Amino acid sequence: MPTTTRAAFGDDVDACARATSDGVDVVCYRRRRSTRAPPLARVRARGTGAREREREAFDALRATMGTPRAWTANAEGCAMTPRAGERAEARAALETFIHERIFRALFGTTTAATAAGDAGVFAPHRGTNVMWHRDGYMAGAYVAHAILAAEEEEEEASGGKWFEHALVDADEDEESTTETFEVDFENQGILSKSVRKGNFVPIDARGGVLCVFEDAAVLHRSPKSAGKALDAMTRTIARFNFSAVDGSGRTVRIFAPDDASWTPFDDRGAVRGLTAMDGFDAYVRDS
Repeated sequence: MPTTTRAAFGDDVDACARATSDGVDVVCYRRRRSTRAPPLARVRARGTGAREREREAFDALRATMGTPRAWTANAEGCAMTPRAGERAEARAALETFIHERIFRALFGTTTAATAAGDAGVFAPHRGTNVMWHRDGYMAGAYVAHAILAAEEEEEEASGGKWFEHALVDADEDEESTTETFEVDFENQGILSKSVRKGNFVPIDARGGVLCVFEDAAVLHRSPKSAGKALDAMTRTIARFNFSAVDGSGRTVRIFAPDDASWTPFDDRGAVRGLTAMDGFDAYVRDS
């Protein structure tokens, strides 16, 4: 009898990589048959000073601990209102982080005139959502997450060192959303019916990675192993909500160049390696 090979997670996802002049690497992800703007991106800065700049930026976020602060950005830079008692250097580092990693990296070569949003922190004692969900934003609005770890060893103790996404295009037909699968997604209501191995994209979040997704087109959740970190109060997440518009006020989405080289999603090995201790092979089987 012929042998049937089951699909690996992310088999229906392509990725393309590009680098900015600021030394930031951006990987965009999209469904293989989709013609819409890529709804998911992985942003990471290169260079020996990148982590130090991130720590300075995140110092300003740590000071808020759950109180979001508004920001606006354009080609000239990013600005937010000063707060009493904060270090000007920390605020400036956060403004630079947003301008470099969000506005320039994601919208720098688009028609976007401005981007605006807020920045804040999910403190572990406030909980983390391990159920598939959307946050309820309209199309064109983005959410970005980063593990707020000050040191490498803190990242290793953070539990669930990755973020989980499912690329669910709005134009999917009904048949594609009712396919059965063997991933341990449990019974999480109607949204889980749109999630299956082919569109499941976990992203390694270590090393200052910013995971960006369009909320209306991507389901997301924290990995179940984050529950261990929740108990230990070690999984703190930086969160950015934002959208961009052109000079006429029209929504602008993140882009991939017209001549982008799209290749099959290739982060599986790295994610499987970093999650081995968390039983990931039993969690998502690919054979």
